Amino acid sequence: SVIFSKQSYSLSYKRRCQHDQSTLVGQVEWLVILCINWYIHLWFCGVRLLFNYNVKISVCSGEEKIYLSADSIDPSDTTSINDEALSTEFLNSIRVAGLPNHSLRLKVGCPVMLLRNIDPIEGLMNGTRLQITQLTDFMVEAKDLTRDKVGVKVIIPRLLITPSDTVLPFKMRRRQLPLAVAF
Repeated sequence: SVIFSKQSYSLSYKRRCQHDQSTLVGQVEWLVILCINWYIHLWFCGVRLLFNYNVKISVCSGEEKIYLSADSIDPSDTTSINDEALSTEFLNSIRVAGLPNHSLRLKVGCPVMLLRNIDPIEGLMNGTRLQITQLTDFMVEAKDLTRDKVGVKVIIPRLLITPSDTVLPFKMRRRQLPLAVAF
């Protein structure tokens, strides 16, 4: 016959409870991660974001297109317009806040953020979140994901954008879609 002491029983009970609690905490963590994953999946309608302690983003499904900008020196900057050091390759490499990148890689279903105020009355302002629905050569069709305009389709054209920062010692212009990928 086995005799259980009160002390050994309470010790094994504590170990079992700690094990059960850690298992329960792990299950709750995974449930929360699953719920967040499902919510984001529904929010972006097809863009799958997988959360595992580190955030991993899978590639958007759909047609892909790379948009390259057309960069030049502003004609009003007469001192820099003939400068040989300001080549097209150099202008393409410039990254300044508020200016879209030279190369913009987009896919249908990809979430993006607007970088310029296009039509404030219709809600197309800096920071508006959109989802790409169609890609053409010089413009993009997207649907709005924010505020009361959810689901409304809009056309975003390529714009001639000058940097708002005065960091550069010359004036440049970039013709590009005023968008940034917003994961």
